Amino acid sequence: GEENFDMVVSDVVMPNMDGPAMAREIRVRYPDMPILFMSGYAEERLRKSIDLDNVAFLPKPFSVAQIAEAVGEILAEHAK
Repeated sequence: GEENFDMVVSDVVMPNMDGPAMAREIRVRYPDMPILFMSGYAEERLRKSIDLDNVAFLPKPFSVAQIAEAVGEILAEHAK
């Protein structure tokens, strides 16, 4: 059966496909899917390369509490 996801949490740098390319692919299939990118790169540069709605950034390094808070906020916002 079809798996349902509430959001995508991913690193920006990955083998085979980078974060911006993945975000665009996700948007084709799931136009409203919120995406949280974790990255050590400068957020401003990322925002320019990933110009999509519902995309958030969590700078590295971060704590478990910080990622939990970010995920919680995004899901709460998306549920509205």
